Formats: sequence, structure tokens, C-alpha cells
Amino acid sequence: MKISINKTFFSLLLTFLMISVIQSVCAETVETKTIEIQGVKYSYTIENETVEIKTASPVSNYDIVVPEYIEGFPVKTVEAFATTVKTVVLPDTVTTLGVGAFNWCDEMTSVKLSQNLTTLPERVFTNCKDLKTINIPAGITRIENYAFNYCESLNSISISDNITYIGKGAFYACKTIKSLNFPNGLTYIGENAFFNCISLQEIFIPKSVSSIGKKAFAESVRDDMGTATNFLRYRTYENINYTGTQEEWNKISIGEYNNNLINSNINYSVPTCFVKIKKVQVGTEVNVTPENVGASQIMMSTYKINKLTHLQWTLNPNNSTSFYIPNGTDYDTIKVFVFDDMSSLKPICPLVTRDFNVK
Repeated sequence: MKISINKTFFSLLLTFLMISVIQSVCAETVETKTIEIQGVKYSYTIENETVEIKTASPVSNYDIVVPEYIEGFPVKTVEAFATTVKTVVLPDTVTTLGVGAFNWCDEMTSVKLSQNLTTLPERVFTNCKDLKTINIPAGITRIENYAFNYCESLNSISISDNITYIGKGAFYACKTIKSLNFPNGLTYIGENAFFNCISLQEIFIPKSVSSIGKKAFAESVRDDMGTATNFLRYRTYENINYTGTQEEWNKISIGEYNNNLINSNINYSVPTCFVKIKKVQVGTEVNVTPENVGASQIMMSTYKINKLTHLQWTLNPNNSTSFYIPNGTDYDTIKVFVFDDMSSLKPICPLVTRDFNVK
């Protein structure tokens, strides 16, 4: 009788477990669909009334404008793009990009990111060798490990004012970057973050930074063929601007082999400049606010594909100055210069640049 009870018990237990596994598999199975929109094939799933694009692959169109909605549901996640894409525009419905989403898109020249992203994940733009500029939206707070490594043509970075974290190797071997303007609020720069950025000459560092990782600003010795070796070379940067005092600088945890940074001449207590851009009914208002600066002149200029399209300046400004860009002015970038006097035209704040696309 005892043996019979045990057999019955185990039989019921096995049946229960099998039913649980089947229910679990059924619950987790989400149909993957495909659709072609404007010459691009999308593989996607719909769950919880949102769309996750698994892959976006050009069929006849290599300039991708990701749709805001598929089957009436908002596109929230994009996991990956085919490596053959040329340009990409993400809608503001997108809140998440997959790890390595643009990995090896080595012919991609431009990308417009969603304003509702909060993180740039690991290796998101690794080996995008033709990408020249990137505008990081205000909502992003973290740039994860190796996000832009080996973006060899990247020469202009507009870093979000809300970035607090730049991960390990984030801009590794971005060899055409010449200047970096880190935002107030940045606290952490990871190991190898800007390793082998061999064109870098000017860096603006806010006093909010508390940690700079090992080899964050180091470079390799190169052989006769221009190939990086395992040996480090040391040099100094032309200009290091720091918003805090020398005492505050000395409290930063700076990892080893950052001799390029440590041995450079550091300008302490450099004032911070802010540029606030907002739309108005006619044209665009640009509000420029240098913090604690007795400026004699502020100059604002607009550019379209690196060509000057509009220029304004004001003499003896107050703490806040507004410029109005005429309606119809064609531009994608705004640059602001703050000078100490008319004779020397010496900048007393770092150059402030903001990418800004007029819709």
C-alpha cells in the first residue's frame, strides 16, 4: 500500500510539473513578425501594447527613418540595425537601444537619437568608422562601456548636460576628436575612456568629476606603419580648463598612466557657460548665461554643415543675453563665444556648441 501511494504521488507531481513547463513556455512565446516599410524590412514583436524591433535591414533604402508606430502600437525598443545602413533617424517613442545596436555600421554617416533615451548601452556605436558627429540628447545620463570605441572619424561630440557617467573605453581610439567639453554633473570617467584619442588638445572638466580611471587619457606609441604598440607615449594637452580650485583638483581620484592629463598646464577656476535654446513663434531665441563672468562681448553664430549662416554679437552684456535667429535661417549647429575685451578677443569661457535641428 505504501509503495502504491508513493507511485501515485510522484505521478501527480510529474504531471503538475509538465503542465507548469508547458504553460510557462506558452506564456513566454511571443510571435516574431516581419514588415517592409519604405524599403526597410523590420523584424519585430508586440508585447504589452508596445513594439520591440529585433532587426532593421535595408531592402532598397539605406537611409532609415524608423516608424513611430507599427500596427498602431508605439515602437519602444530597437535591438539592432543591419551593418549596411547609411543614415538613421529614431523617433522619440524609442526609449531603449540594444547592446551593440549599431555595431559595425561602418558606412553610417549620421544618426538622430530619440529624445527619450536615458542610456547609451555597451558597444552601441562600436566601429562606426564613418560617423563624424553625434548629438547626445538631454535625457541620457550614462554612456556605457565601449559605446563609441573605434569611431575613427568622430570629431564632434555634443554631450548631454545630464551625463553623469562615461564608461570604460567609451571613446577608445576616436582619433579625430580635438576637444571635449564635459557637462556639470559628470562624476565618473572610466578606464581607457579616451585612450588613443591622439588628436585631443583641449579638455573642459567640471569640478563635479570625482574619479578618472586608469589610462583614461593615455596613448600608445606607434610603429613606422602607424600601428599602435603596447608601449605608452606621453605628451601634454594645449588647454585643460577646470571649474574648481587646485585644492579641489587634487582631491580627484586619478588612475595611473594619465600623465598626459597630469603633466598639462591646468587652468583652475574657469567659469562655466550655459546655453539655453528654446523655440519661439518666429525664429528661435538663444538665451546665453555665463555664470559669474564679467564679459565684454558675447558672440553667437549658426552653421549649416560647418558653414557660417548667421552671426550676432552684443557688447557689455548683463548676466543673461538673448539672441534672435531670423525665421528661415538654415542651420544645424549653434556656437557661442564669450570674450573678455574687444582688443584681445580672449575667450574667458570654453566654446559652447549645441547641435540643433530646426523642424
